[in-house]
Amino acid sequence: MTATPGPDPVLLVGVDVGTSAVKAGAVRPDGTLVAVASRPTPPLDGPADALVATALSVVRDTVDATGAARVAAVGVAGMAETGVPLDADLRPLGPLVAWTDRRSAVDADAIAARLGAAEVYAITGLTPGPKRPLTTWHRLRRTAPGVLDRMRVWAHAVELAAFGLTGVVATEASLAARTMAYDIVARCWHDALLAEAGLDPGRLPPVVPPGAAVGTVTP
Repeated sequence: MTATPGPDPVLLVGVDVGTSAVKAGAVRPDGTLVAVASRPTPPLDGPADALVATALSVVRDTVDATGAARVAAVGVAGMAETGVPLDADLRPLGPLVAWTDRRSAVDADAIAARLGAAEVYAITGLTPGPKRPLTTWHRLRRTAPGVLDRMRVWAHAVELAAFGLTGVVATEASLAARTMAYDIVARCWHDALLAEAGLDPGRLPPVVPPGAAVGTVTP
């Protein structure tokens, strides 16, 4: 963790939930870096709560290093495909599914064979592959249908960090587009693609425009 001396009246904080580290930086409105903190990312196939706790700790470390500054906004970015299903109480229904997990390769092939890789690409801008969340959901429907039946909403790493900060589960368009279930032309969840995993748009987070606020940081 590093910091420049002296408090600043208003700062912006950016968080990066990365594969190897969770990092945060505080900047002045003109872009001057004031403080930065980093902690190793917990195992990508481990408990989701550990990832959320790490993100919150990094934000706290960064803000503490700034002194008496007021944080006007927090932005979160990071790996798009690592995620977990949450139940009706927004608790994880198992460990994180890492973007490096290749167990869904057969499901990617099945979707490509059934719908056509070119057709999927035309809708989503992506070709079927094992790290796409849609293929993970397809695998879970095939191997653990009870998990998807209990899932209220799916949350990726970035959305989990934002949820930890705000208590709101939401996503934004560029992250939604990484799922292979989002229509990048119509800008909405795609019913037919979600149906491949027996899901509907109500089981995915609401999508906000890039840069829009998903909620207010809680005490």
